[in-house]
Amino acid sequence: MKTGDLDLVHIYDFCRDGLAVIGGILSFIMVIYITASIFLRHTSYAIGWGLEAAEYSLIIITFFCAGWLMRMEGIPGLTSL
Repeated sequence: MKTGDLDLVHIYDFCRDGLAVIGGILSFIMVIYITASIFLRHTSYAIGWGLEAAEYSLIIITFFCAGWLMRMEGIPGLTSL
């Protein structure tokens, strides 16, 4: 491979791993947020937009982590019985 190709591979790896880290951080934030939403449900500090935030977060996490999972061969494949 040429030197320029290796640079592009390193940039791609960095972006893919960075998106996986962002997906992990977003997962952690979503866990904290849902826990806080459960505990604050019956108080005057209830969070009203929790469901929408969780839905969009799950979609974003799926796409951010898919490339990293594919690299680590963590995506389950279809197997025959």
